[in-house]
Amino acid sequence: MTISKGTLFAGLLGPLAAALLAAGCSGSVGPQAPRFDTAPTVVRITGLGQIGTGSPSPGNNVQTFNFDARSDLTGSLKFSDYSIVRADGSVGTLTVDPTTDPATAITAFRTNSSACSDPSNGAEFDGTGREDAGGGGELLGFTVVACDNGPAGSALDFFSLAVPSEAYQKSGSVTSGDIAKWGTLVVSTSTTGSSLPTSGYTVTVDPGTSSQTSQPIATNGSVTFSVSASSHSVVLSGVPANCTVSGGTSQTVTVPSGGTATAAFSVSCVPVATALVFTAQPSNAFPFPLATIQPPVQVTTVDAQGNAAPSFNGLVTIAIGHDASLLGNAHLHGTTTVPAVNGVATFSDLSIDQPGIGYTLAAAASGLTGAESTSFTILTPLPLP
Repeated sequence: MTISKGTLFAGLLGPLAAALLAAGCSGSVGPQAPRFDTAPTVVRITGLGQIGTGSPSPGNNVQTFNFDARSDLTGSLKFSDYSIVRADGSVGTLTVDPTTDPATAITAFRTNSSACSDPSNGAEFDGTGREDAGGGGELLGFTVVACDNGPAGSALDFFSLAVPSEAYQKSGSVTSGDIAKWGTLVVSTSTTGSSLPTSGYTVTVDPGTSSQTSQPIATNGSVTFSVSASSHSVVLSGVPANCTVSGGTSQTVTVPSGGTATAAFSVSCVPVATALVFTAQPSNAFPFPLATIQPPVQVTTVDAQGNAAPSFNGLVTIAIGHDASLLGNAHLHGTTTVPAVNGVATFSDLSIDQPGIGYTLAAAASGLTGAESTSFTILTPLPLP
């Protein structure tokens, strides 16, 4: 059949009820009042396939579709009806492509469809499309109903396109290809411990595939992905060496059609020592060899947030910081280098050999920021009677 341009859809309204029954659907698929369904995230439905049997060749009663429609009213559509043959041998098409043809658009989106056996598996969208886009055809209003009833190749998905002004409708089960209603994947991190990075984590969905997508995620934060309704691999990377992830850094999550699934990573971190602090300050004492500084001086390793870092067991060295002796030639006696035990270095036998007011001690350890104590006095011994 050869049809002249401008009559793409005229007089081709088929027996819709039979098509709906064959697809396991019910309800009207005609145009509805335009509206935008508000949702926490953008709802998306895509399709690439065919209704009708046989090859998509001019003259065959076959229709093909390729669409990507979203509830924020962005998207595209290419619909071809091979039963409509132009004088030049081309077939009738209806196209929405706002990038190249701003007069075309998705104008309304409904996040469910009563025409589907499970309304939540479907969506409907209205729009203004261009007839025979390459040939500058007229603009036509349309409604599409799409149902994601099963996996690709199962012949369970359903597609319908109606052009009311032309009394045109084509609908049926998807005989090849697939319709996919995308869902929402929420990924979150929860952390315990300290030395936590404020940034640096990355969440990747379906790593190594053509659909791979990644987003940064903060400590104790969450990110949202719009993904196809299927099983997805979710990987958390950038985990610091001092942290472990309960259950591992990879999860598999199944996202329902049009629904929401979650992947939660529980990260536990131990503090990383970055600095020293005096946690038992030196007190006043008589000079060596009369007495040692008591109670023992203690130095503790802490992380960048000031939390104790008990994993550090390296050597800590102590020395005179400020020499308050008259000639500046005092000596520190005792064991001045000790290993930290669970992050704490204890100096139990320190003494200084000359009196002075305003001494300080300085602590150091390899790779850590050092610390200086508060001031103290080495007393002058009383003369013997």
